[in-house]
Amino acid sequence: MDSKAKRLLAHHVINIYQVQMRQLEQSTMLVTATPGQTVGRGMLLPTIIVEQRAPLSRLKTIPSDVKTGIMNFANPLVPGGDFQSGIDASEAALCRNTFLYPELKQMRRKYYYYNIQHLNDYYFVDRLLYSQKIKVLGDDESLKFLDHFRYIDVVSVAAPNVRAMFCNGIKPDKQLLYRHIYRRILWTLRLFKNHQVRVVILGDFGCQRSGNDPALVAQAFSQALKRQEFRGAFTTVYFDINQNARAYHIFKETLPATSPQQTIKSSTAVLQ
Repeated sequence: MDSKAKRLLAHHVINIYQVQMRQLEQSTMLVTATPGQTVGRGMLLPTIIVEQRAPLSRLKTIPSDVKTGIMNFANPLVPGGDFQSGIDASEAALCRNTFLYPELKQMRRKYYYYNIQHLNDYYFVDRLLYSQKIKVLGDDESLKFLDHFRYIDVVSVAAPNVRAMFCNGIKPDKQLLYRHIYRRILWTLRLFKNHQVRVVILGDFGCQRSGNDPALVAQAFSQALKRQEFRGAFTTVYFDINQNARAYHIFKETLPATSPQQTIKSSTAVLQ
């Protein structure tokens, strides 16, 4: 799908939303503090699958009655990351094919304006948006909408922007990067668990446009998923990595496939 088609699709989805908005149950909350930790639900690990594919196309393989959550790699300054311009980014694809954008837009003052005022040397701040019951209409692989609509939960979270740091003469602190990335991953997983999400779609968080090191990000995911609190929480965790071969291979090596029968020693990391 070329950029013109993507722009038309974005416009069409907004029009559909305006027609259906009164019948929708979707909602969004701002998360500014560490979500509560709950005990694990067993000893089993989720099935972990790392593949080269677009996250939205994954939904075709998951039954619509299975509660599913997607991690949205959010632009922290612009709702939807200027998706209406036809750019090729994971957040743009989400906003073109779901009703996520109106939820992000309504948080403009509480989330986006706040981030603009608190750039924090482009590490940004640990604040997330949790959106529930977001209607999915299709994906970027075709111009057709799905025959049967489905609903997902979405965590919109921004990664530190290493590229912006370099452009502004700021030397990234690797330990600080890891702490922010790990904490935002941990919050994301806790939110999904606390909302009874069973299948989670993740990816190479901040490794493309924001320029983060895939090895560091993959390690943060690995450490978080090993925590005892997530045992039995999810049946399957997908890492769908699109158009980033280097990140795909690093994630594949760092997060080897697991089966539901496996158990693992818990992580006792002090990061919260």
